[in-house]
Amino acid sequence: MNGELIQFLKKCKVFASIENESGLFEALIAQFELVRLKENNVLFRQGDSSDYFYIVYSGKLSAVLTVPNGKSRNIGQILPGETVGELGSLTGEPRTLTVKAHEPAEILRLPDNIFKKLCQQYPSILFDTIHPVITRSRQIIQVLASGDNKKHIAIIPANESVNISVFEEKLTESLLHYKKVILISDTKLDSDNPNKSVNVDKIIQEAEEHNHVILYLLKTTETPLARACSDKIGKIYIVAEGNTKPHFSNFAIEKIHQNKQLIQVRRELILLYKKNAVPLNPQEWLEHANFYMHHNIRSDYDPDYKRLLRFIRGKAVGLVLSGGGAKGWAHIGAIKAIFEAHTPIDAIGGTSAGALVSTLYAYTENYDETLRKFGTLLDATRNIVSFRNICWPAISLFSCEQFTTEAQKIFGKKRIENLWLPTFCTTCNLSQFKEAIHFNGILWELARGTVAVPGIVPPMILNGEMHIDGGVINNLPVNVMRDMLGPESKIIAVELISKGLDNVKYNFPPSLNFREAFLAKLGLGYKDYKFPPFIDTFLQSLLVGSSVKQRENSLAADLLIAPDTANYSMLKVNETEKSALIQLGYQAALEKISTWGLKKSR
Repeated sequence: MNGELIQFLKKCKVFASIENESGLFEALIAQFELVRLKENNVLFRQGDSSDYFYIVYSGKLSAVLTVPNGKSRNIGQILPGETVGELGSLTGEPRTLTVKAHEPAEILRLPDNIFKKLCQQYPSILFDTIHPVITRSRQIIQVLASGDNKKHIAIIPANESVNISVFEEKLTESLLHYKKVILISDTKLDSDNPNKSVNVDKIIQEAEEHNHVILYLLKTTETPLARACSDKIGKIYIVAEGNTKPHFSNFAIEKIHQNKQLIQVRRELILLYKKNAVPLNPQEWLEHANFYMHHNIRSDYDPDYKRLLRFIRGKAVGLVLSGGGAKGWAHIGAIKAIFEAHTPIDAIGGTSAGALVSTLYAYTENYDETLRKFGTLLDATRNIVSFRNICWPAISLFSCEQFTTEAQKIFGKKRIENLWLPTFCTTCNLSQFKEAIHFNGILWELARGTVAVPGIVPPMILNGEMHIDGGVINNLPVNVMRDMLGPESKIIAVELISKGLDNVKYNFPPSLNFREAFLAKLGLGYKDYKFPPFIDTFLQSLLVGSSVKQRENSLAADLLIAPDTANYSMLKVNETEKSALIQLGYQAALEKISTWGLKKSR
């Protein structure tokens, strides 16, 4: 292990100048301590005393700055081989950022007194340390001054075969509705000014003075526009032709992998499709780079461009649907009200029954089809808890054969990343003991996994790991949608699980044998016994653990729709109750939306 660490240190930029010092790294490695962090573990907090100098050995760290108004700003990520805590170690000043593990990470730490001695003995280390500190400080100041550079956005064709002129034309048409967004194009600058140079710095400065969001449509790194905006870019969209073989030009690759050290530039993929095309291979494009998310866009469909522009402006509207079993019919009613109010749904996601409705709506883009297919799936769950579905209790009491078959029929081989709307669903990864958020994967498998009630039906195996109902860990994943869309987006949440108190007075002994329970249920004795509904009690008890998180997420939503579904079963409802639940969701959503004041535009 020491040999690997020594080779790692020799490759670090901060020690590059002393690589040939005989015996130094062997002595130095004994002074380092290897620290392991789990996901979200804090390395140090803003304001903590500075005791150590750190080097990331594996994994990723996130840096967060808390500004005077108390809000936190995500500054970016720190990757393997990069250093952190240098400034505090050299000056003795408190930490200026909070740094935590973005994913499981290993960090080498060195006491600051030893690091200072190294800098004194080898001034080249000090110079190699100061340079990234100055660069990062400048970038942080730039980020804070420009709102995380969110107003400077680059749009770049993935390769030479992309018909970027058609995309530019459609985008320009959609921009007529937004006075605060300006598109500056390499192509248009050249065509409008064929015989003279253009002062692009002045154009950018004027747009900044008017507080515009600036979109830069770039051809290469060598144009005046690309050079002028290079240091300002905070977000990059790569545009590609969907259903073609993935290929990125050198310019696109450079922007995809460009590393601005502590500042994380968000990269997203736009896949263009012709009329009536079906997205077939987004996953192949996504496998080539670490994109934050992707957008499937129909080249001739105006609503897709309007949705894209809401994402670009940070004003997208997301819909989050909670778990709730058969109460999920209320989600259908809420979607109907949202649709009738002309409130856009730019992204959708949920867990358990909410995940079923989310994926069905994104799959069909049609209220009536969502209603019909959800009914088909719920009918398949109606008799899960029955004698004919009892199985050998190796992993569960009942099988899930009928639901699985129906989900396979409805979704076929369709994947979640093939849907027109950005969509996610959540499960609980029982193997890893954590929440799993699915932005990719086969739809029927994800649908089957997100409704796998532990003990009732078998877990779903995804990549060799057991996944169960996501509601047990996060029954209202508003936080997932917020991370996906950004802080200025609008999130509508529909919550079905009542948090009210149960005022029923139950009565049964602490030890209950089969004979007593059987006679009491048949009304042949023990008539003073009062039992709760077994399955509903079991299902509600599974959600207790996520109730605190659900409460936090309900408060984090911009609009919370919470129809009163307390009197309805989570397991199954009849036709009358189904209609009542749809109406409950519809009325609750209609009342909330009418007072919300969101500017409605599809």
